[in-house]
Amino acid sequence: MKFNSKRGWRRMLAIATAAALTVGVLSGCGSSSSTADTTSDTTTADSTTSAASDTESTGSVIEITLWHAMSGTNGEAVDYLVEQFNESQSEIHVTAEYQGTYDDSKTKFGAAVQSGDVPDILQMYEVGTQYMIDLDCYVPVQDFMDANGYDENIIEAVSNYYTYDGKMLSMPFNTSTPVLWINKDICAEAGLDVDNPPTTFAEVLEWSKVIVDGGYCEAGFAAAVYGWYFEQMIAGLGLNYGNNDNGRTSRMTEVEFDSNGALNQVLTTWKEWMDSGYCASYGTTTADTQTAFKAGQVAMILESSGCLGSFMEDCAFEVGNANFPKIEENDDGGVIIGGASMWMIDTGDEERENAAYQFLAYCSQAEQQAYWSTATGYLPVNADAVDTETFSSYAEETPLALTAVNQLLNNPVNTATQGCLTGVSSEAGYIFQDGLEDLINGKKSIEEAEADITDRINAAIEDYNANNG
Repeated sequence: MKFNSKRGWRRMLAIATAAALTVGVLSGCGSSSSTADTTSDTTTADSTTSAASDTESTGSVIEITLWHAMSGTNGEAVDYLVEQFNESQSEIHVTAEYQGTYDDSKTKFGAAVQSGDVPDILQMYEVGTQYMIDLDCYVPVQDFMDANGYDENIIEAVSNYYTYDGKMLSMPFNTSTPVLWINKDICAEAGLDVDNPPTTFAEVLEWSKVIVDGGYCEAGFAAAVYGWYFEQMIAGLGLNYGNNDNGRTSRMTEVEFDSNGALNQVLTTWKEWMDSGYCASYGTTTADTQTAFKAGQVAMILESSGCLGSFMEDCAFEVGNANFPKIEENDDGGVIIGGASMWMIDTGDEERENAAYQFLAYCSQAEQQAYWSTATGYLPVNADAVDTETFSSYAEETPLALTAVNQLLNNPVNTATQGCLTGVSSEAGYIFQDGLEDLINGKKSIEEAEADITDRINAAIEDYNANNG
């Protein structure tokens, strides 16, 4: 399938080539990504990277192809949605093709852009949003939503992330948020009120002191050294990560977390945890922190809401969760979503593009989102899904599922919680992790770590913009 000729091919090829090289560099650091949103295995059938031969119209049936990065149980849920859509009507047939991890899929899509053979729909993780904007090879889903009178109740905090300059560019699909996970047995034994968990990190530290001083656990709290939490803590302050409204009104050219004091507060908070003796650090691999929590070595951790299934299955104690804590109480702070969305690729074929939209609209309906959420542990992106019998029954059996849903439904909607839009999100996360580890290990002071993180991320933004602006 070929791109619409109105698009700038030289620009797309240059960006795709640069992105492929960047992914190659970053994929070696993939172990630091949250397992709930960014990992996939190879148990699914081999993918087919050539989409063109599968997306030709056959008679009256319009054939379209979806590239996705969901494996295992999540991949099976994608296949089920595709099967149900195909059976629900006779005009469109969707073929789903697993492409590997998000980074794998991004690399393959870059190659597909260069060859001209692309899928009709591409699942792209949230930090790839600026990449897709710069690649300029998509059709904004908002255009089709407006033309078709779309009236599904997408949660505003979710649609907000994928909105640029007032228009939603892609259809939200798999969504999660970070939460505080709690070993309720340990905390209750320590005399803490597990029905009123901490809402600030100062309270988390107070709980940790009670737990450790009382000999109930070797560590009260832990958080993986992970760039996603850095962004979440900034959003929790109600402050922007970068200039130009977090890159939402025009391209981000430099960070703002240095001048607004957010980075200093994050580093100071993290150092207080480690200096207290009541908190632990298990490094940059989130799975190591999860393992320590499951083993009862630490009473509270930060992790994705997507860990619900594994914690319920693997923990021998009663698990609890709570909203992601804030550095300080405020009304503007909240969380930023993680996960991915579905992009409609500009093929120049209106019939096929409309078919792609019909499938995405179907997947966003309340019943489909209720199924997706209960099957995978991701949050429903449609607010009405919460009221379906499917989700209500699930929530009755698994009330912990409601914590992240309610956190999202009550999330303030502003540029802070919209999240930063930049082409160096992944690289910036690794830069923060480097600086934080230097601080934790005593190699740098707060001021030195702050300057290093700021300078390196600004340099990465400048370089990216010079090549893609």
